[in-house]
Amino acid sequence: MTDEKELDYKTLFGRNYGIFTEEEQEGIRNGKVAMIGCGGIGGAMALALARSGVENFVLVDPDIYEASNMNRQMSCRVDTLGEKKVDATKEDIHNINPNANVETYPDPELDDLDEIIEEDLDVLVGVADDFPYAIIAMRKAKKKGIDCVTAYPTGALVRVTTFLADGPEPEEAFGLPQGLQYETLHDLMFSEKNRKRFSSTLEFYKEEGDWREDWFEEFLELEKPFPQITPFVWTGSSLGSLEVLKLLSGKWEPMACPKHFKIQSSSAEVLEFDPPGIREKLGSILLKLKEKF
Repeated sequence: MTDEKELDYKTLFGRNYGIFTEEEQEGIRNGKVAMIGCGGIGGAMALALARSGVENFVLVDPDIYEASNMNRQMSCRVDTLGEKKVDATKEDIHNINPNANVETYPDPELDDLDEIIEEDLDVLVGVADDFPYAIIAMRKAKKKGIDCVTAYPTGALVRVTTFLADGPEPEEAFGLPQGLQYETLHDLMFSEKNRKRFSSTLEFYKEEGDWREDWFEEFLELEKPFPQITPFVWTGSSLGSLEVLKLLSGKWEPMACPKHFKIQSSSAEVLEFDPPGIREKLGSILLKLKEKF
């Protein structure tokens, strides 16, 4: 039987104090982090932050674990298939630190963001599979003075950055028009007609992420998802978690947008975003999207 003294905070996270001062670690302990998405990146980040001593979480994700998640999602196991991702992640957090406070939103709506993004929130992590939802969440958080972190893997490529409250908007990093509503963003990013329309732009991600050509063609037809493998997902999660710890502890300067980590199979760099410009290609298409929604 485990002695309760062994679960004392300073015992669990004692090695942190070789790097963080007591004050810095208290910032980590007391910080509140909202995970918008608990899949490959978000789930791994939540557990990395729990192991770093974060004790306050808000987990937001509508999905359940499926067999296709097994190749990269940390809390996806045979015994969690069919479970809500937020529930399995919450259980894993409590198995790391029973004293952690974990709120869950297993069926999130856009209106829930006003409740999720409250004044006591310190950092918002926008990594949902429904990336338009994450963009709206980060936009709302920044307006309330809350810094945001994102990490996104696309094949054998992952990028990680922090959007400071007074810094560039997420759309600037991703080459998207600013200020679009959720429905317009979703149609722009996920409809078959727009994937084909912007295929030359999406080629950037295929080439940078070393996608197979046949997979890319089926991706444009909405028959395949983004390809992902564990090393890039978990590397992105680790770097994203580091960004959160920077913000909570104040120890190091964050990797603030437009700067970002760019990790590929044979390189790791710090660059500035120079995204393929969807916004420049829209023109009358954007006007039609706005009229539609």
